[in-house]
Amino acid sequence: MTLTVEAAESLNTVIRAAEAVISNPNDPEVLTILLEARARMAMKGGGGET
Repeated sequence: MTLTVEAAESLNTVIRAAEAVISNPNDPEVLTILLEARARMAMKGGGGET
């Protein structure tokens, strides 16, 4: 199965956010990265909210 360009970009955003958390768990900029990633995913219908 192949990913669309949009799905690949979303996946890359999530991976970058996860790497940022692992590398810098106390960095306030990490929160910004995570919130931006979550907002992008929610806008595309992939927010996973219940």
